[in-house]
Amino acid sequence: SHSPFQSLAPLTTGGAADGLDGANDVIFLGADSAAPIAAYDGGIVLETNQRLLGEPFGLSIDPGGPGVGPGVQTLVAPSGNPDPATNPNVRNSAVGGVGMTLANGVEVQRVNAGITGAGSATGISGAAVTTATVGPNLLVQSNTDGVSLSGAAGGNISVAATIAGNTGAAVNVANRSSGTVTFSGPVGGTAVTLANNAGGFVVFSGALNLANAVTAVTAFSATGGGTITATNAANQIAGFAGTGISLNAVNIGAGGVSFNTVSSAGGGAANGILLTNVGGAGSLTVTGGAITATTRGLDVDDNSGNVTLGASLTTSGASARSVEVTNR
Repeated sequence: SHSPFQSLAPLTTGGAADGLDGANDVIFLGADSAAPIAAYDGGIVLETNQRLLGEPFGLSIDPGGPGVGPGVQTLVAPSGNPDPATNPNVRNSAVGGVGMTLANGVEVQRVNAGITGAGSATGISGAAVTTATVGPNLLVQSNTDGVSLSGAAGGNISVAATIAGNTGAAVNVANRSSGTVTFSGPVGGTAVTLANNAGGFVVFSGALNLANAVTAVTAFSATGGGTITATNAANQIAGFAGTGISLNAVNIGAGGVSFNTVSSAGGGAANGILLTNVGGAGSLTVTGGAITATTRGLDVDDNSGNVTLGASLTTSGASARSVEVTNR
């Protein structure tokens, strides 16, 4: 454009409520060399099938459509630099703000979301989104949740971004009725929370690195249906004070849920690993670590599947138990 917008404000008055962008549009963000909060604060509400592209990704368009006109034209060449620090940043410094709000069929490439320090409550959020793609070599951070997908919906969503530095749940996925949500990038933060995803699949192929010293929080929680897998050999949970892993009424996929280490905080934790009514073809495997629990170290109930535990278990407190297995 000969007169590009200098901020996202003209495009984000409410998604489809404004007339300046529409479904299927491409939104291209130049790298912001000013103070990071300046040009791309306020967040963006994407619309159906839009593509949000950062300058390092490059920009190629086909103005006439397939088979018409000159074909694909490259307007900005990809930078070739995979460092997320070179990406433009979109965030929302308002209290409770969301950096990016997804819509059905959108694609996000090389645009960071909700960088910590700007007050964003959530980096990327999607309500009842069927399909979406968030590419690699970008960073999702916020002052609370990283990626939050909620609302009844089915379809495949792919997130390859690095999710890190969030004080709330790094990942929250709820109410998926079908399809697969895949997190292939590294996920770091305080917690992963999966709830009520009956009929859906959630896959973590990127490394999980979770740590949480809050006693009321479970580091890795999956409840209320759905099938989960977490297969990266570097997966770990460290320094938790609440519960390390809690799986309740879910299935473990054939690839399994595996953690290299699971370790409680120095002062111990309420519970180590809790499994209730867990089915599926896969198993839970914890290779190492050290868990000190005031209630249960390992609690396996109601015909839950195979468990292999290499972490050491100790208890503190008269009523605590290292291992409890019931209703097998």
